[in-house]
Amino acid sequence: MTDLNNVKISGKAITPVLKGLSNENLARKILKEGVGTQEIDENKQYPAEKYVESLNIIEKKMGSLVLKKVGKFMMDSAKWPPNVNDLENALKSIDVAYKMNHTPNSSDKIGSYHFKKISDKEFEIHCDNPYPCGLDLGIVAGVAQKFNPKAYTRHKEGDCRAKGKKSCVYSIKLS
Repeated sequence: MTDLNNVKISGKAITPVLKGLSNENLARKILKEGVGTQEIDENKQYPAEKYVESLNIIEKKMGSLVLKKVGKFMMDSAKWPPNVNDLENALKSIDVAYKMNHTPNSSDKIGSYHFKKISDKEFEIHCDNPYPCGLDLGIVAGVAQKFNPKAYTRHKEGDCRAKGKKSCVYSIKLS
């Protein structure tokens, strides 16, 4: 299981909360309650544990669909590897980007996003990180749709962190 104690997250990875919630004042209030500040500096780092608390507040008050919306802004806001220009490489880059936005960034400390190619038209991302399912679904869907607007992403049946399991799997299918 991941342990976010002493883990920091880039402010750039927190700003999607401000973009994903339609009410910016509410977003800032939730960030203040969780992270401890409502003014996020993209060049600073914040306690990841507190960011997860903010995400849990959003999920409890507004639902996982709002977290999905927040996640869809991640690729355009967070630090991301350069020269990602196709769907398969974009999906592979999620784990690299995740680690670029956390300090320390070892998988045993923060978990990871594992890419698996099923076929030329189907992929999976296995997530074993401490973030809520809705956020991860939004991140994966947002990345997939950026490179293929017809990509369909869903949470696969089975293990789910929201049900106390240690991971979730997301399926990406192309039409």
